[in-house]
Amino acid sequence: MGLAVRGRETHEHIFYRACARSGLVGGGLQGLDEGRAHVSLDVRQERSALIRSDRFRPIADIRISVDAVAMRGLWILVYGAAIASIALLTGREVIDAGLFVYQGLPSRMASLAVVGWLISTFGPLALSIGVWGAARWLQRQWVLHLVFIPCAIVLDRAGASILFYAADVPDGDSVEGRTLIAAFGFLALTLLVHAAALATLAVGKISRRASVG
Repeated sequence: MGLAVRGRETHEHIFYRACARSGLVGGGLQGLDEGRAHVSLDVRQERSALIRSDRFRPIADIRISVDAVAMRGLWILVYGAAIASIALLTGREVIDAGLFVYQGLPSRMASLAVVGWLISTFGPLALSIGVWGAARWLQRQWVLHLVFIPCAIVLDRAGASILFYAADVPDGDSVEGRTLIAAFGFLALTLLVHAAALATLAVGKISRRASVG
């Protein structure tokens, strides 16, 4: 439908331009045959150009979509590799400290300490995955990234507080604190990623406003 409308508008403009060149407008009936020839030729050329542009526009859209998907996949791969690196670098020390703390606590307190450790270690990661999933469906993605930063910090500190309470220690200056080394690394990574996403969205919005203005 859109192609047909555009085609009619194009034909009208072509007709008047051809008539003006051939003298039909403002010049009587001189050059009637030449005007018709110009109209026919210009209509064919304009129609061919219109068809070519409409034919190849979906290809350009598909190419942009493929590039976006490839870039998103690359970021996911880098994010996952960073998480795996932190886990490998800190896993041995965290496991040794965790076993020491778990064996020295009553079963009830040990279970509570495990819950606190899970919240502190994997809470920010789970929240980050949820934010990235929700950001795909929301227009104002910057709000999610901005809200994530304080929420992740609060979640990490809440889990650590539960762990220290169960272990009956005031803070992390003990073997219990060594169990949260991976949690600190995951928290720093997620904060860095979401801060970078927030900065990227801000720069893109400013650039679009500048180009429009």
